[in-house]
Amino acid sequence: IKSIPTSFFKNVKRIKEIHFFNNSIQALNEETFTGLESLQVLELSFNKLSNIPKNLFIDLNNLLELGLN
Repeated sequence: IKSIPTSFFKNVKRIKEIHFFNNSIQALNEETFTGLESLQVLELSFNKLSNIPKNLFIDLNNLLELGLN
Protein backbone atom coordinates (compact mmCIF):
# COMPACT_ATOMS: atom_id res chain seq x y z
CA ILE A 1 0.00 0.00 0.00
CA LYS A 2 1.45 3.35 -1.01
CA SER A 3 -1.38 5.65 0.04
CA ILE A 4 -4.68 5.74 1.92
CA PRO A 5 -7.42 7.70 0.17
CA THR A 6 -8.88 10.50 2.29
CA SER A 7 -12.38 8.99 2.11
CA PHE A 8 -11.23 5.39 2.80
CA PHE A 9 -12.76 5.33 6.33
CA LYS A 10 -15.67 7.67 5.55
CA ASN A 11 -18.46 5.18 6.37
CA VAL A 12 -16.58 3.25 9.04
CA LYS A 13 -17.29 4.61 12.52
CA ARG A 14 -16.85 1.69 14.93
CA ILE A 15 -13.48 0.36 13.87
CA LYS A 16 -11.19 -0.21 16.87
CA GLU A 17 -7.90 -1.24 15.25
CA ILE A 18 -6.06 -0.31 12.07
CA HIS A 19 -2.82 -2.04 11.12
CA PHE A 20 -0.87 -0.62 8.17
CA PHE A 21 2.40 -2.13 9.38
CA ASN A 22 5.30 -2.54 6.93
CA ASN A 23 3.87 -0.93 3.80
CA SER A 24 5.13 1.83 1.52
CA ILE A 25 2.87 4.64 2.72
CA GLN A 26 4.67 7.89 2.01
CA ALA A 27 2.12 10.49 3.12
CA LEU A 28 -1.15 10.82 4.97
CA ASN A 29 -3.77 13.48 4.50
CA GLU A 30 -4.82 15.44 7.58
CA GLU A 31 -8.37 14.05 7.18
CA THR A 32 -7.48 10.37 6.69
CA PHE A 33 -8.66 9.29 10.15
CA THR A 34 -11.38 11.92 10.66
CA GLY A 35 -14.45 10.58 12.46
CA LEU A 36 -12.83 7.42 13.85
CA GLU A 37 -13.72 8.20 17.47
CA SER A 38 -13.75 4.48 18.44
CA LEU A 39 -10.23 3.78 17.18
CA GLN A 40 -7.99 2.40 19.94
CA VAL A 41 -4.98 1.03 18.02
CA LEU A 42 -3.29 2.62 15.01
CA GLU A 43 -0.20 0.85 13.68
CA LEU A 44 1.75 2.73 11.01
CA SER A 45 5.25 1.42 11.76
CA PHE A 46 7.77 0.62 9.04
CA ASN A 47 6.31 2.78 6.31
CA LYS A 48 7.98 5.60 4.40
CA LEU A 49 6.34 8.47 6.27
CA SER A 50 8.52 11.53 6.53
CA ASN A 51 5.83 13.95 7.68
CA ILE A 52 2.84 13.67 10.02
CA PRO A 53 0.13 16.32 9.47
CA LYS A 54 -0.50 18.45 12.55
CA ASN A 55 -4.17 17.46 13.00
CA LEU A 56 -3.94 13.84 11.80
CA PHE A 57 -4.96 12.42 15.19
CA ILE A 58 -7.41 15.15 16.27
CA ASP A 59 -10.55 12.92 16.32
CA LEU A 60 -8.83 9.90 17.87
CA ASN A 61 -9.90 10.55 21.47
CA ASN A 62 -9.92 6.84 22.40
CA LEU A 63 -6.54 6.01 20.88
CA LEU A 64 -4.51 3.86 23.30
CA GLU A 65 -1.69 2.61 21.04
CA LEU A 66 0.11 4.39 18.23
CA GLY A 67 2.93 2.73 16.30
CA LEU A 68 5.23 5.01 14.30
CA ASN A 69 8.55 3.14 14.28
